[in-house]
Amino acid sequence: MVSAIILVTKEPSGLVRQDGEWPDGLTLIPWQGGKSLAWDVTVVSVLAQSYVDRAATGVRMVAELAAERKLRKYSNLPIAVENLGAFSSSSSDFISALGHKISSVSGEERETSFLF
Repeated sequence: MVSAIILVTKEPSGLVRQDGEWPDGLTLIPWQGGKSLAWDVTVVSVLAQSYVDRAATGVRMVAELAAERKLRKYSNLPIAVENLGAFSSSSSDFISALGHKISSVSGEERETSFLF
């Protein structure tokens, strides 16, 4: 976010999610549609006994499951990553958009690759 010159605050006070917890961060300037971007990242372990069967069905399946759960809970952009590196499709889309935004500021075409 700093590379894209997007001011953020980590764990903002006074901004509470629907479950009473704080998000992991918030942009201080509008991200899209005049609204700030708040994020709460979930990292799931594909090696956990509860996810082994789902992980065996394909790459990023556990991340997609975590993203679906977040979407039902918050009805916002879910960001979910597997601990061995696979991103949910919504997370990949977000990282790509952020990378393009940073590239437009820095002039470095590999910014998206650096983020991943």
